[in-house]
Amino acid sequence: YVKDDDVYFDHENGLAKSNTATKPIEANIQDIISAAYYLRTFDFNNARKGQNYSVDFYLDDSAYISVIQFVGREVVETELGVFKCLAFKPMLATGEVFSNQYPMTLWVTDDKNKLPVLAKSEVIVGSVKMELIKFSGLKHPIDALIED
Repeated sequence: YVKDDDVYFDHENGLAKSNTATKPIEANIQDIISAAYYLRTFDFNNARKGQNYSVDFYLDDSAYISVIQFVGREVVETELGVFKCLAFKPMLATGEVFSNQYPMTLWVTDDKNKLPVLAKSEVIVGSVKMELIKFSGLKHPIDALIED
């Protein structure tokens, strides 16, 4: 399965322009990548397991209100080291790629950076793993690193 679709978000005029359509969008709408970084703006100090956060999401020329569920605090081992992380399950649209609504787990560092260090997802044809292999120029110290 291969899909190539570039989307230009024109926030000033409230439009998303893709290879196939131009659609109106709301402020703060996210794509699958920017949603991980948008999480960095949320305060999770008092987050409870199972708590949901809403994110406006744009995929396949349609806007959705997606839910990102807080799974809890976990320790995650990656190539870069061992990190204290916040774990999330974003709700994604089922269809050609995903067979259930919460197929992905995303781990971000449990510090001021909220750096996305790992994501794992089941897809219809198997699984996908995304792991951060390098970082630099962080605004804050990487306090979530337990061991490198």
